[in-house]
Amino acid sequence: LAEKAGASAVAVHGRTRAQGYTGTADNKYIKMVKEAVSIPVIGNGDIRTVDDAKRMLVETGCDAVMIGRGLLGRPFFLTELRNGLEGKYFKEPSYDERLQLCYDYAKRLCDYEGEYNGIPMMRGMAGWYLTGMPYAAHYKNLLTQVNSLQEIEEILKEYADKIKD
Repeated sequence: LAEKAGASAVAVHGRTRAQGYTGTADNKYIKMVKEAVSIPVIGNGDIRTVDDAKRMLVETGCDAVMIGRGLLGRPFFLTELRNGLEGKYFKEPSYDERLQLCYDYAKRLCDYEGEYNGIPMMRGMAGWYLTGMPYAAHYKNLLTQVNSLQEIEEILKEYADKIKD
């Protein structure tokens, strides 16, 4: 129907509405759509690694992949994915680089939304940047309570100093 209505591409998520954010995406639905239309199909669902993206591309024949929650706190994943699909090396960002990415995101969000709106939005995002890092739980908790960009900067600096010790 979307193709007949003039859509130039369609994105398909392999998880049902009833599943919500639980369960596992099923690539067969993406494959079924790809086989039924002549427009590009973008596959989505459970792409957290380069291998996940490769598997989806092979299993479904889709033309592209869309990444959602797999990017949370990992904006560098797009570069990792591109490099992986092109057979190029990717170096994971250091802890310091990840903390800088977190601050840069907070700053840009506040520049765009204003600090009044940006900081509450950042409270839910900041912790994702720390996932898998040492001593993260304490600093994630602090970041959920911030009220200013300056507080974020101070917490991230303190954390950077802590992980250097």
